[in-house]
Amino acid sequence: MDHGRSLVICPIWKNDGRPASNSIQRWRFKPTRQVCVWALFPRDLYHSSAMLLSVPSEILENIAFEADNRTLQQLRRTCKFLSDFATPLAFQSISIDLSWTRRQNSASLFLGSLTSGPKIGQYITHLSLHLPKKFRSNPSRFANAASIKKKEDKLDSLDSLFLEAIPYMISLRTLSWDSSGDSGPSYATLMFERLGNLPFLSDLEISNFGEWDIPCSPFHHIRNLTYYGLSSAHFTSLLSNNPNLESLDIYVWPSNPEEEQSISAPLSLLSPGALKTFRSKGPAYPELYTHEIPSIWHYFHHLEHVDTDTTLPDEFWDTLREREVHLASLSYLRDDIPRALLSYLLSYTGLRELSLHILASSTTDDLHIQRLLPSIIASHSWCLTTFRIEPLYSGEWCLDHPMLDALNLCSGLESLHVCANKARTQVKANNVIDRTLESLTKSWPNLLDLQINAVSQSFGFDAVRATASQIHKRILTFHFVNPPQVKSGLYLTSDFATYSIKLHDQKNNICAFKVQYLNYYGRKESWRKYKFWERINDD
Repeated sequence: MDHGRSLVICPIWKNDGRPASNSIQRWRFKPTRQVCVWALFPRDLYHSSAMLLSVPSEILENIAFEADNRTLQQLRRTCKFLSDFATPLAFQSISIDLSWTRRQNSASLFLGSLTSGPKIGQYITHLSLHLPKKFRSNPSRFANAASIKKKEDKLDSLDSLFLEAIPYMISLRTLSWDSSGDSGPSYATLMFERLGNLPFLSDLEISNFGEWDIPCSPFHHIRNLTYYGLSSAHFTSLLSNNPNLESLDIYVWPSNPEEEQSISAPLSLLSPGALKTFRSKGPAYPELYTHEIPSIWHYFHHLEHVDTDTTLPDEFWDTLREREVHLASLSYLRDDIPRALLSYLLSYTGLRELSLHILASSTTDDLHIQRLLPSIIASHSWCLTTFRIEPLYSGEWCLDHPMLDALNLCSGLESLHVCANKARTQVKANNVIDRTLESLTKSWPNLLDLQINAVSQSFGFDAVRATASQIHKRILTFHFVNPPQVKSGLYLTSDFATYSIKLHDQKNNICAFKVQYLNYYGRKESWRKYKFWERINDD
């Protein structure tokens, strides 16, 4: 098949709801950037088996690849070819609720099919396990002993079937665990041991919002770890048993609020130079200390992606610059952004994503931003795809014309989040909001996510209401000739609303932005006006 075209298969229906016998064989090609197969089938797929068999196998394979999971389940019941081809696709991703509170009868059939018959356990590559807050509900006070015993035996049999099925999941690569209770099942240790022995399991995602200490230490050979939960002995063992992590994403809070540690604590358990992606948030590891940098810098030797709210000293950025560690993406949330960080970003090229979230109000020291930030944008303009500068207060971090001039050089920009203040949004001539919208239609052909928020010297709705309203008005009054590079999937967002493109003047192909739905400030302003007119009418 030509990978530059799209195949569309559309059966034609008779009045009685059955497809015309030859309708499935009518297809056409139309140019597109990627292969996209769209198939429409009758409600009763059993009657379309013969019709599907007349379609070339290559087309059937593309239909199966493009179908959603529900359609795949139906395709499996049409013919043997699609059953053999669609079954592995249909069971690649499985989600299981370990409380077995729903569909217990079908659950036993499904768990049995994991190990016998079709043995679909061998096709699972992504397994999601959910443990609700109330793992096993208490029996009703009206239930007798016999019914309680019968229910417990049923649940125990489902637990046993699941444990027996784990060794059959030989293709499993990603395991997601989600629990919110303060206790877990009695078989938890055995379950994690069996999951940890699976040969290809490399991605582990653990989310625990309860007090239960998950026995996750048996895992080995994990390459990508996401852990949201308590700092515990099991978490420490998990890191020790998987020293060759390439990606570490943690949001950890201490079991004891007084047990805060340096971020060097989890890093010291890893192999030097293995880590490429590092994301760390939460209260457990609030800071990296200056004296620790010489002993841990070699853990960052191949670092490419950083996303953190941990306080990093100037010496950290200086070391990255001296060791020529060039980040491809950086997301940093702090009270202020140090000059050392900006100097580091200016020392190389190749940054693809930059997100800075500034919590403190602007100071006179921020004046250097006016010189450094546009230079940073320009130096990475050839590859920058994501740029998000989001201060909490008005100041030098706000959108201005020098910043916008540099952003206009970023032709590959896909996501842009900026903030504007009152001084720059209410001027009539050379308005920075108008210029940003013009750049959207001329300079950024790949942009799908544009967010312009309002900020002020103080925080709250009343402080930014006028600025947010002004941005909203500028967006609604902006009209433009719809160029081919503006994608229909573009969404523009402000504090006031989320907007999409509409055709304003069909004859002249003039487009504008329309409100798709109101955001927080928009809803609050609408309610304020409603209450005002309600009082006027009452008078």
